[in-house]
Amino acid sequence: MEDSRTNILHSRVLLIATTITAAFVAVIGGAMLYASYQAIIEGRPNLASNIATVANGVTSIGVVVLTLVYVIYTYGLVRSSNNARKEEKRREKEKEKRSKENLRKALYSEITAVNGIERAEGRGANAAIPTDFFPTNVYEPNADKLGSLTEEEAEKIVQYYTAVDSLDSWLEMARSYDLDNPEKVDDMINYYIKTTSVNKRIVVNVLKDNMEDTTEKQRNQTSNDINKQEYSKERQIQ
Repeated sequence: MEDSRTNILHSRVLLIATTITAAFVAVIGGAMLYASYQAIIEGRPNLASNIATVANGVTSIGVVVLTLVYVIYTYGLVRSSNNARKEEKRREKEKEKRSKENLRKALYSEITAVNGIERAEGRGANAAIPTDFFPTNVYEPNADKLGSLTEEEAEKIVQYYTAVDSLDSWLEMARSYDLDNPEKVDDMINYYIKTTSVNKRIVVNVLKDNMEDTTEKQRNQTSNDINKQEYSKERQIQ
């Protein structure tokens, strides 16, 4: 906003300077041409020649001044345009940075909201994990934006949610069907519980390490707050 006002002020000043210079040249030039004409009529050619020379000099000076004003004005426009482009790029980068950080924090909060999964290890279908135990409200609509994060973050996030999806599928199978080989199902559930637990710890650490403008104390406080809110879920895995 300040740059815009400054540019408008400069434009007005240059326009006034150009107008005054042009008017001055026109008035002086016209006056000298008239004086030269009068000198010729009066039979004084030398005086007329001198006046004409001075008039040409004044006109030349006026042209130089006008050219200088035009150059300064053009330079100001170019610089203003460059500054505007730089500012636009800076804002785009800042917007992209904020969007990336918001996504990172949202995923961090969603993943750390899952508590107590470690207690289900080794219990197979008897772990009694609720169907809505693993939230995916952030991940699913933003899966196509993971490329904005680091390659390591995207990889670990996908690994975690893939393990979650597989675990949910096996748990649903254990709940919905009479199984001929329940031991195999228990083995697969235990495998994905372990995999999910490990992937959770890894992805939480990776996201935490990449968070910006957040102190370790604030991160721990955020995690603690989420733990308290999700305590009821943890108690369901006993």
